Parts: sequence; structure tokens; C-alpha cells
Amino acid sequence: MASPKVPLVKIDWTGNIVTAVRGEGFAASRERVEWQIGTRSDRRKRVEFCNTLIAKKIEGCLQTLETSLRRCFAWDRATKRARDDLARLANDPPETVDQLRLLEAQSA
Repeated sequence: MASPKVPLVKIDWTGNIVTAVRGEGFAASRERVEWQIGTRSDRRKRVEFCNTLIAKKIEGCLQTLETSLRRCFAWDRATKRARDDLARLANDPPETVDQLRLLEAQSA
């Protein structure tokens, strides 16, 4: 695999990527791997990271609402909900992944 530079991708039984290696050596950034290991072992860091991801998702939804959809009663409710959820994430973020999932589901 090294000479033709063919990547190796190992997936688990559910289809999730477990390992990805290029033919020319180690494919991952050492700093990112260390961050992943540190985050995986720290519940607070995991929840903080998840909160950040969901905030970005809601920001994207809000941008789509503002640029792609016509204004109406449903639009007003959806944008208010998105802004309220972003404020919640900024000021009083969920402390568990289950709480975050609930916020995300209700925001959808």
C-alpha cells in the first residue's frame, strides 16, 4: 500500500470508520489524537464539545431560515426558538448529553 499510496480504511460492523491510514505513514495529527484521547476520558470536555457542535448546527439552521425561507408565523416561531436555544447554550448549557439531545430535538 505504501508504494502506490493506497489508503487503508478500517470500519466496524456498523459502518463507522475505526482507522484511516494513508500508504505513506501515520495519517492523523498527533495533537488531534491527543485531544481526542483527553476529551474521551473527560465527561465535562465531551459535553462542552457536544454543546459547541449543536450550537453550530443551530446557527446554520438559523442562517438557512433567514436567507432561504419566506417570513410567516412559523418562520417567526422557528427563528425565535433557534435564538432562544443559542442563548441557552451560551448562558446555561446542558450538563449531560441527554439534556443536549433534548434541546436539539426541541430546537429542530
